[in-house]
Amino acid sequence: MKESRDEILLKTEEYLILPASYLQLPGLHAFGYAKFNEANTPLEDHYHPGCMEFTVMLGGSQTYEVSGKKYTLLPGDVFTNLAGEIHGTGDEPQGISEFCFLEIDVRKKSGFLGLTAPWDQWMYAAVTGWNQRLVQIPESCLELAQKASRCFSALVEEPDNIRMRLQGQSLILAFFNQLVSSGAGTRQLARETQEAMDYIGLHVAEQLEPEQIAAAVGVSSATLKRRFKEDMGMSIRDYVTRRKLQQSRVMLQDNAMSMTEISYALGFSDSSYFSAVFRQYMGCAPREYRRQRIRQQMVG
Repeated sequence: MKESRDEILLKTEEYLILPASYLQLPGLHAFGYAKFNEANTPLEDHYHPGCMEFTVMLGGSQTYEVSGKKYTLLPGDVFTNLAGEIHGTGDEPQGISEFCFLEIDVRKKSGFLGLTAPWDQWMYAAVTGWNQRLVQIPESCLELAQKASRCFSALVEEPDNIRMRLQGQSLILAFFNQLVSSGAGTRQLARETQEAMDYIGLHVAEQLEPEQIAAAVGVSSATLKRRFKEDMGMSIRDYVTRRKLQQSRVMLQDNAMSMTEISYALGFSDSSYFSAVFRQYMGCAPREYRRQRIRQQMVG
């Protein structure tokens, strides 16, 4: 476990972290943006001293683990870690996804987010008093986070762009104001989506097609595809693949099963295709995953 300070600018093709020195906005310790087009290595356990963290899912999915409990994040979800709370992705890779995160320094009360008294005190109390772990936010609130990401990202190349800085500040204020006032709640799935997920879980070993799943649910394929995408932020095919790989991870812990046996048992055409898909989504080959699990079990 490590302490994450996020006090320097970090920029890669997939990741951007802007520290407080770039943001110049009291109370905003860091702002980050990430877009992973393929699975990445797991995010190791870490914590942010004195800072809460709000992660806003813009696309794809991620799995986070806090206090031994796993949470799956989908587009439109906001996930919150309290100050100093240990979190990571456990043994899950960082999935194909797009998200931004805001680290709020709970020690910076005066002039919070650039506001003057008494509004700074009200906003500080509202944001730092937020205690909901995982909520779904309205589309309008999600758009504010998306626009703020673009504004703050532009500061890397134009740190003296006052207009962009002010626009980013106003968007962050509007985002938090709407978040704490929206009555955001748990994600609500359409009947078709939930029944499709249940059907996939029961038939995960088969070569499932969207048309087959739609027929089982009792709606047209076009309707199910649209509603599933709206609810889950991914296509049915993508979800089926993820469920198969989830099951494959359990099966890989059985050394008696070969890669060919596992691939056929889960409806993959052959072991080479299974291995390629596993690597794309999990960030490593299935054989490597098996070796890692064996080492972990020996250490445990």
